Amino acid sequence: MINESQYWKEELFRNARWLVDSLNKKRWTERSFSKLEKSVMISAYAIRKLNEASKVPPEYMEKTISVGLFSRNKTVMDKLNNHDIQKHYNLADSIKTSLKIRELFNQIIHSYIFCPVFEGSNKLIGILINSDNTRNKGVY
Repeated sequence: MINESQYWKEELFRNARWLVDSLNKKRWTERSFSKLEKSVMISAYAIRKLNEASKVPPEYMEKTISVGLFSRNKTVMDKLNNHDIQKHYNLADSIKTSLKIRELFNQIIHSYIFCPVFEGSNKLIGILINSDNTRNKGVY
């Protein structure tokens, strides 16, 4: 149980600030990839724990956000080849869908695939993610 949420929220704020600053990053190193993954996953876990401790407004976790879902191809995916995302998912076509914030955090916390997406100038534009439970459906 979380008794004092201030320190958890301060850490969330630092992670959010780093993520916003990183949106314009031109050069991504192995360290910055690791920090991205760590910041997102730990933040999702922290918010879930804060919610369980009634330190987050209940309606926040039930909000829905719009996401794209890329359907899975007929290939067999396992832990040894899950890095080859374009082979396993149709990344040319996304289906607009929505997830509750709670569901999105569960995808992050239980991620099977966590893959940053960049556009031409190495600008971070999104993260492909799914969990072990949703990997056969597609990737968000």
